[in-house]
Amino acid sequence: MKSRKLVSDLLLVEPTADIVKAARQTLRLTQTEAGQLVGKRTEHAWGNWETGKRPMPAASWTLFCLATGLHPTYLARKRRIDLVQNDYRSL
Repeated sequence: MKSRKLVSDLLLVEPTADIVKAARQTLRLTQTEAGQLVGKRTEHAWGNWETGKRPMPAASWTLFCLATGLHPTYLARKRRIDLVQNDYRSL
């Protein structure tokens, strides 16, 4: 049961085309580079997601956010881990 909760916490909703494009541009990635992070070999699929021709699947968006450090849950957990590790170092 706990593993199902973890998966539901990690899976993000489908982004809009504008969000997909803004995220890639903010990270200064080409469409090809961004696509490769989610297993696409060309920029064609990424371009379709950015123009809104096809919606980006929630799983692909989640993978992209995890791979680039944009995932809100992962960042929150990583920050807590870093804080705990820093507390132990000060002992």
